[in-house]
Amino acid sequence: MPSKSASLTSKRILARPIPLSTSDFLLIALAILCALVYAILMMELPVSIVFLIPLLVAWLIYWLKSHRLGSSAPLDLPILGLLIIASLGIVFAPFKDLFLPKLSGLIIGISVYSIIGAFFRYRQRLPWMIFFLVLLCFIVAVLGLFGTDWPIGNHALFDRIYARLPALVGKLGVEKINKNTIGGVLTFFPALLLSLLWDKGAFGRLKSHYAKLSVLPEFVYKGIVFLCFTFCLGMLFLTQSRGAWLGCAAGIFLLCVLKEKRFLWLLLPLATGFLLVLFQRADGNLLQLLSLLDTSQEATLPGRMEIWSKALIILRDFPLTGIGLGAFGEAYRLYFASIVLPSAAAVVFHAQNTLLSIAVEVGLPGVLIYSTLLGGFGAMSWKALKHVRTINRVLALGLACGVVAFLVFGLFDAFTLGRNLEIIFWVFLGCASALYVHDHCLISSELSYQAYQDKDQTSGQNQVKTKQARKQAAALLVFWLLISLVSLALVNNSMVLALILAITLGMFVGFRYVRGVEENRFELP
Repeated sequence: MPSKSASLTSKRILARPIPLSTSDFLLIALAILCALVYAILMMELPVSIVFLIPLLVAWLIYWLKSHRLGSSAPLDLPILGLLIIASLGIVFAPFKDLFLPKLSGLIIGISVYSIIGAFFRYRQRLPWMIFFLVLLCFIVAVLGLFGTDWPIGNHALFDRIYARLPALVGKLGVEKINKNTIGGVLTFFPALLLSLLWDKGAFGRLKSHYAKLSVLPEFVYKGIVFLCFTFCLGMLFLTQSRGAWLGCAAGIFLLCVLKEKRFLWLLLPLATGFLLVLFQRADGNLLQLLSLLDTSQEATLPGRMEIWSKALIILRDFPLTGIGLGAFGEAYRLYFASIVLPSAAAVVFHAQNTLLSIAVEVGLPGVLIYSTLLGGFGAMSWKALKHVRTINRVLALGLACGVVAFLVFGLFDAFTLGRNLEIIFWVFLGCASALYVHDHCLISSELSYQAYQDKDQTSGQNQVKTKQARKQAAALLVFWLLISLVSLALVNNSMVLALILAITLGMFVGFRYVRGVEENRFELP
């Protein structure tokens, strides 16, 4: 008679798979439809609201079949608020032809977020999530290889490399992608891929539970991830985007510290080296040091400072509503003449800072809700890092550090709402939400299968928790209103203070909101 431990081992190895249901096939069809529409948006073809009708119909069919629209994550309310505020721009946006593509991109990004949260809700699909993220990184890097508008003339070594790179997108007549755009979107992936490589055997333990996956040699899996990691870093290096390099370094360093606390000792030599360079080369002047690092032919640091100051002027004039999605470039070209960058009128499409750009386009209430989203993501990541199993922790670490890298990049450049490739932000948000919301059925394959069998499992079963959720949502709306009013009241005194207040308090409220939802759901102390 086999022992109990042997029986349990057998169950782990022969974990029952989760078959694809009709709802899952609808989600896959929705994902394909989103990819097709997003490809049209990236080619910058004329966009009409008619393009979104098939997507809305597909979501309606999915809702009628499954009786849900996503993962029921705590971030759903902030995302809905952001979509409503951004959509109101159609009323006052001065450039409707620029507004609709960005709104369409935002809707597709939110749809992808919901698709991921609903599809990856079972532990048996965690390997699918891993392979999906690795494949996505490879696709983005290949897109950068064939479609980037490489900057010629900044460095002889880079110029020789660029001359040998294929230019397939240019030959097809499609507009090339800015190198900072590719650099920014690639910052998401190095920390994630490194976390998957540095998993301390987590993937090996995961695949041992599943008969089909166990035949995959681990060195093949690690080899694929390593090649993708190397390819991503290589493409990131070629972009010459200092903001992307800094973001990537910050994400990797944070990952190392979270993996092994001894990496904190690196802060001492790094801080010492920074101070030596600051006082020896720049006489203690931080702006002078940044200017020394600014080695490109264009004066990008003074140009960015000028753009930031003028963006604040625009925000001061439109603090409540913003100027609408996609309108910054035209507003800047029409109403401002650059002194530092005489050619900037033709190339400035955003405020060179992600949060500032979002504030200019959707106003202080909009950037407040976006910051709430970031704070909520931080709370979900904190919970995942402290309470989940090994492979879940590996994924949560990589996703969190990837978003941090993107936000560091966003200090010097911008991915505005609905912008090309901003969809990767929603992909990472969706994966993190799936790990958070479905943690109870990601603990083990057996619990995951039981959750699959429970067709009646809905949040409406517990009326007490439903009432608590409504109270928390009402409290969140009240906090949004109060913070918005205080921020708007400070506009005439200090635009910078009003913006910082909206961002910091938004992140704090988002963190506390998600923690409150977690305490009620899991009855945490």
